[in-house]
Amino acid sequence: MKTPLLSILCITLISFAYGQSIYLKAGGGINIPVNSDYYYVWADQIKPVNDSITVFRYHESIPYSLGGGKSFAGSVGVDINKYLTLDFAVSFSKSSSCEFEIKSDYTFPMEGYKVESNYSIVYDAKSTSFTPSLHLKIPVGFSNFYSRLGLIFTNIQMERTYKRDLYNNIPGYYPSEHLYTNEVFDKNSSLGFTVGIGFEYYLANKFYLFGDVAYNYIKYVPESSRYTLYDYMGDDELETMSTNEKEFVYVSSYNDLDNNDPDKPKQELKHSFPFDHIAIRIGVKYILADLLKKE
Repeated sequence: MKTPLLSILCITLISFAYGQSIYLKAGGGINIPVNSDYYYVWADQIKPVNDSITVFRYHESIPYSLGGGKSFAGSVGVDINKYLTLDFAVSFSKSSSCEFEIKSDYTFPMEGYKVESNYSIVYDAKSTSFTPSLHLKIPVGFSNFYSRLGLIFTNIQMERTYKRDLYNNIPGYYPSEHLYTNEVFDKNSSLGFTVGIGFEYYLANKFYLFGDVAYNYIKYVPESSRYTLYDYMGDDELETMSTNEKEFVYVSSYNDLDNNDPDKPKQELKHSFPFDHIAIRIGVKYILADLLKKE
């Protein structure tokens, strides 16, 4: 990641040295998730078939993205000339909750027993992004229309809550069981890209109104996670759990023998979470300094 940053720094220094003007931008908007991956869920059902009990397992692949939500951004940039602009934006986003529900039931008609389980998995995330981008402008009257292409350096923090409610009338078992957990994933940087189009309209006294629409591609690959809550039947059991039960590290490969030590985090395979989205922004641009007036 150092190479892109060094290249951006060199281009920035040259742009500020030979650019026409420096500006500030501030605005906000919404992120519309673009489903770019699948969340796999399954459910079991036991039903009588031809005087015997058969287990049916249902699989479902649900397209999803965690990139939806609200965001606010500010940027500083330099108009290199009337056609090119170099922009550096910092944005803060709070993703909308993404929930998956799973239901299973086991029916034993001959004994009159039934077991029903309901699962709920909810993801919440927030992110801070730095986005350098190059704008290609087309001046038309009091307006500038532009397309832009850039990189996204994103730092993401994500939480996952899991809720399970189980009900049954089998003798010797609890009539209901309840489990609620909260898991926090580590902050981790991701590199993505953005491509979009927009406009600027001159208002008055160095102020412009701007708006743009962009597709942002972001994939988040956590390196570790840990439970911060493990509530079973109203009791938080976190203090009694071993490190292997409440902490996790994500690796490219592992051996089952690596997970035998209760004092070490459990190893699991790495996987990515999609944060792809369509970003819609509106805001104000202010010309901070006119570099052409310098002697």
